[in-house]
Amino acid sequence: MSLTATPKSARDNEIYQFASIGEVNQDLKYAGEPTRVEIGDRNRIRESVTIHRGTVQGGGLTKVGNDNLLMINAHVAHDCTLGDRCILANNATLAGHVSLDDYVIIGGMTAVHQFCVIGSHVMVGGCSGVAQDVPPFVIAQGNHATPFGVNIEGLKRRGFSREAITAIRNAYKTAVPQRQNAGRSQAGNRRTGCSAS
Repeated sequence: MSLTATPKSARDNEIYQFASIGEVNQDLKYAGEPTRVEIGDRNRIRESVTIHRGTVQGGGLTKVGNDNLLMINAHVAHDCTLGDRCILANNATLAGHVSLDDYVIIGGMTAVHQFCVIGSHVMVGGCSGVAQDVPPFVIAQGNHATPFGVNIEGLKRRGFSREAITAIRNAYKTAVPQRQNAGRSQAGNRRTGCSAS
C-alpha cells in the first residue's frame, strides 16, 4: 500500500495491498500545491485501488465517506466526492470532480466522465460509459449510460416502504416518457454485452 497523504482520522478501514491513497493527481494543471484526501470510517479499499488527492481548482479535496467498498483496480480521481455505502466494482473509474451520493453502485469496467453527479440509490450497470448526470433512484446502463427504470430492488434492500417506492416510480414515469424507456434494458445489454448485475 502507498499512503502518500494521511487520511483525516479514519477508523476501522480495511486497506489491501498495492492500494495507493493520496498520490499526486493526474491533472496537468497540478503544480504541487498542498491538497488532500479524506477517508471516512469502515471502508474496504481492495487491491490496487487508486485514490488521488484533490486540486486547488477543485477545492483541494478528494473525499470518501463511510462504509464504502472499492473493489480491485477502482480509480477515484482528484476532487471526487463519494457519499456513504457506495460500491465501485472492479475496474470502475471515476474521472475528476465526480460526485456520488449515498448508496450508489457503479458496475465493473464502468467509466464516469468528469464533473458528473450520480444521485442516491442509483445502480449503473457494468461496462457502461456515464457522460452526464444520473438522477436518484434509477438503474442506468449502456454507452452512454441511460436511465431505464427505478432501482426497485435496491430500494427494497434499503427498507423503502411500498408507498415510497410507488411514489418514486410515479415520479419517474412522469419525468421520463414511456416511449424512451421501452426496451432500454435489453438494448443496453445487447450493446455492451454486459448485464446490470
